[in-house]
Amino acid sequence: MASLLVSLFATAQTNQLPDLTLKVFSSGYDQPLGIENAGDNRLFVVERTGKIWIATQSGKKSAAPFLDISDRITTAGDEQGLLGLAFDKDYAMNGYFYVNYIAKNGNTHVSRFKVSKTNPDEASVSSEVTFLTIQQPFANHNGGCMRFGPDGYLYISTGDGGDAGDPFNNAQDPNSLLGKILRIDVTHPDVQHNTKYSIPPTNPFVGKNAYRPEIWATGLRNPWRFSFDKMFGNLWIGDVGQDNWEEINYQNSSSKGGENYGWSCWEGAHFFKRNCDEANFPPVFPVAEYPHSKMASCSGTVICGFVYRGSKFPNMYGKLIYADFCSGVFRTVYKDHGVWVNRYLTTEEPFEYTSFGENSDGEMYVTDIDDGEIYHLTDANATGQKEDNHAVIDNGIKNVSLYPNPNTGTFSVEFSTLEEQNYSVVINGIDGQLILSEMKTAQPGMNTWNYSSERLSKGLYVIQLKTKDGIITKKFSIQ
Repeated sequence: MASLLVSLFATAQTNQLPDLTLKVFSSGYDQPLGIENAGDNRLFVVERTGKIWIATQSGKKSAAPFLDISDRITTAGDEQGLLGLAFDKDYAMNGYFYVNYIAKNGNTHVSRFKVSKTNPDEASVSSEVTFLTIQQPFANHNGGCMRFGPDGYLYISTGDGGDAGDPFNNAQDPNSLLGKILRIDVTHPDVQHNTKYSIPPTNPFVGKNAYRPEIWATGLRNPWRFSFDKMFGNLWIGDVGQDNWEEINYQNSSSKGGENYGWSCWEGAHFFKRNCDEANFPPVFPVAEYPHSKMASCSGTVICGFVYRGSKFPNMYGKLIYADFCSGVFRTVYKDHGVWVNRYLTTEEPFEYTSFGENSDGEMYVTDIDDGEIYHLTDANATGQKEDNHAVIDNGIKNVSLYPNPNTGTFSVEFSTLEEQNYSVVINGIDGQLILSEMKTAQPGMNTWNYSSERLSKGLYVIQLKTKDGIITKKFSIQ
């Protein structure tokens, strides 16, 4: 059944692109550059100036900020300020959340705050606990994105420290936390080393004296935004380029970490420093890149989005959607028959989109730092879609079950319906590769869709059932 559900979105994903359209969702913010959710129907909007606001399900901005730490940050540099927000995986129980900001001394601070005991729409400003500080040699290239991974650990992006060309070679320095993706355990402090966090024992460089153990991946210039696919857990990283190329990097959820994405020996899949030894330096090349536009007002800044896992827009499903700050171009990356595809979607003015976000239902939003607005990403081709943020598929197909799960490639999807109707079945692999797409007709009463194939190797898959009214999606595994 999970396979059936996956299949529904796979068809749309591979054969059709969305007519991507932005609709104003919420307004009135001062330099918004982040959108997060805490697992409920609220969106938390991060302002570079040091405040976090709440947008309700209807897009209404809160009367007072959720958090205001504007007195603790600096915005003297264009890339400084309050840069990131991540809610603890157990936020509903402990009320903890984490922020990434540039303090008045110019250094990165990763701190934990706690929500008020009496007001869920207000945080305790006095509850700050600093977990990590990183000295910044320059004002730019600070990274700042933070997300909890499927493993429960906190991932943090750091830029190479700034200026240009990584003059201190921080991205390739194993003893520097700059130019990296870090992974730390914020649940268990390290008493021996007197830190508020501990090092996950499976971090790739644990026990290697030359490396900081917090490092998960290296060789990044300014990974401003990254995201995890909420269905499969794959990691996507947008790394801002310097002279010519912007890039999107991909890390499969089965990765053990330790990837080197090349900077500053490589910019994208192209040599940057010619004195690097190509034979002894095997970087992980991006799955997508694009050149800087000579027509843009600046050289280019890639803004990594999310793999869309909402239910409203089938043509967006399973695709990573990302944008460029300087050109206003939106693109998508996905795998089609085993090959990575990088496709143009649209160009949207006024060209200053800084971050994507998801609500708890998987619908996607993007910030406009110039006009102070939050936009909902929609597909103009999707007709008859429900417009509320809790669009639960109720298309007449009921009681869906897939069995056995796990399986060896042979399984059945069983469901009932009150009327005859056509539906699609789509199966996708973990990287979005289309496995199956077919049209079927359901009869009133109980229906069974059977599948058997030796083509499916061990791993996770998604199956989708798609009708004119919506899509049902589930995961299944082959063992």
